[in-house]
Amino acid sequence: MRNYLKVLVAVVSLLACWSCSDDSEPAGNLEGSWYGTRVYYNPASGSKYQYLTVKFESDGSGSSVYEGPTVYGVAKFAYKVKGGVVQCRGAYASSSGESDEEFEMDLRMEGDRLIPLNKYTQFILTKDNSVLTDGNGNEIVDQSEQLQQVWLDKEGRTVMEIYDDKKFIEYTLSAPFAKTYSYIREGTYWYDAARKLINFQGYQWEILSLSSSEMSLKRDGRIVKYKAGKDSDIPKPKL
Repeated sequence: MRNYLKVLVAVVSLLACWSCSDDSEPAGNLEGSWYGTRVYYNPASGSKYQYLTVKFESDGSGSSVYEGPTVYGVAKFAYKVKGGVVQCRGAYASSSGESDEEFEMDLRMEGDRLIPLNKYTQFILTKDNSVLTDGNGNEIVDQSEQLQQVWLDKEGRTVMEIYDDKKFIEYTLSAPFAKTYSYIREGTYWYDAARKLINFQGYQWEILSLSSSEMSLKRDGRIVKYKAGKDSDIPKPKL
């Protein structure tokens, strides 16, 4: 791979004039490093991460580094902007022995994001590395703050309070929509934003929907729907 990197540099030198051609548009805030992170779940070994870094220099050259669980790949390229798309042309080599002297990568500019079009399409790139994508390339939205509140079972059977320190308390009401409870369960929980799962003390639920006002969970074919409550909805013990 070290020898091939010399070829990468030579290819980029040949493409230098191409990147400065008359049809190239202003690059805006493109210069600098852009980052993307993808996480996917492997049933045998758990969550796996992939990382992509793309760097653009002011002279029209650039580089990309891909880091996966088993492969490390590097590309050197020249680039230009045309029609809001960053066109990268150069060469590529990886630790698996793969190489490409006609490497092409196009990325669409969308505000403060770069969206890969023909390579690494399961990533979304930002300069602050603020976007995480899932196994299908969809943006993962962390909704942990929306979870952390009081929830009322829409059937009136339970009230649950979820805390920001990974703890919860669930109250089973004495009767539907009662103000007292007959049983209390408390413990810890973990939330998996990528897989849209929440696990309450060993009981794992699929998050079907979640907003600041409603939540729907599914487990073993059973669906439980909640609406947002307030502290005054927390019941008192049955006397």
